[in-house]
Amino acid sequence: MSFASGVQDDPNYIMEQAVRLYSEGKLLESARYLETCVEACFEPGSESTKMLALSNLSEAYMRLGRLKDAERASIELLACARREGSEHDQVRAIGRLAMSALVLDPRGRWDDLRDPLEDAVGTARRVRLRYWVVQNLETLGCFAVSVGDIASGFNWLQMALSSIDKSLDEGEFFRTRIYCGISECMSKAGKLARAKEYADLAMSTAFKAESQHVITLSKLCAARACRASGNLPKALEYVTEVRVRSRRNGWKIEELAAGKLLVEMFDSSDRREEALETALQVLSLAEELEIDHEVIEQSLKAAEICQRLDRGAQAEKYLRRASELASRLEQPETLAQVNLALGLVGLVDIGVTGSLASARRGS
Repeated sequence: MSFASGVQDDPNYIMEQAVRLYSEGKLLESARYLETCVEACFEPGSESTKMLALSNLSEAYMRLGRLKDAERASIELLACARREGSEHDQVRAIGRLAMSALVLDPRGRWDDLRDPLEDAVGTARRVRLRYWVVQNLETLGCFAVSVGDIASGFNWLQMALSSIDKSLDEGEFFRTRIYCGISECMSKAGKLARAKEYADLAMSTAFKAESQHVITLSKLCAARACRASGNLPKALEYVTEVRVRSRRNGWKIEELAAGKLLVEMFDSSDRREEALETALQVLSLAEELEIDHEVIEQSLKAAEICQRLDRGAQAEKYLRRASELASRLEQPETLAQVNLALGLVGLVDIGVTGSLASARRGS
């Protein structure tokens, strides 16, 4: 991206344009400006602007589904923050890094990032970065829930909720996401009525925030809660809306989540042709986003549906894809389960289906 000489070469001016574009929902254009801003910050005294640009760039990449780019930007931010001795930017960097890792490899990164995240919460309290107190507590909560530590996840989400005060402009935005996280906790704990209550609370809060992205997140949460409680028509209505809106706006992570839920709903309703078509679309998106654990899981799901449709050769194709990736990633438990399923391809449906479902849970 090129600029005319003068004020338009100023990193601060470029940053202003990037922020404006981001607020208008023009994520790709904003990211390009932020990339230019980072490159323009080569003069002494421009380090603070560069670190802010890297933080914003990581966020823009996340929204675009460019997760590894988001991770790289946050790592560069952390290196810059340490060189400059900036505690504020180290807190931001750790938060950004954890947010991308949560999606890319939650189980593989949890042990590495839990303690730094907790330390970042303490630092953020001390230096009065209220936004990052709440954000990092929310990330801890969602991270914990994703790896199965429901009790710790619930506690962190409650702490995040209680850390929101009137000075935080993004209060409704955070409340919506935290209510979604608590709804997921309740659902996994088998408390479906409570899950629905928090999903409803998330949606009503999202409309106060007046952000289409936040509203979309709340509707995805509502879809999950409705499905869990047996209201499949409403769940289908919500998840279809989320998927369409996410595709239209380029929200890849939300599109992936909606697609996964839709596959499960079609499959459980014996709409298996639709389930397979959607599963292959989700698999393609997971490959595009380079989320390896999702590629394995969706390959296994596609194989499971193929087997139910008596398409053994096609099932074997997706099983082999999962096996190759699990081997490359050195995941012996997943690899053993996938290879067991491979050995059973062509046997009775109930045995194969059970093995495939087991393999998917193990991934």
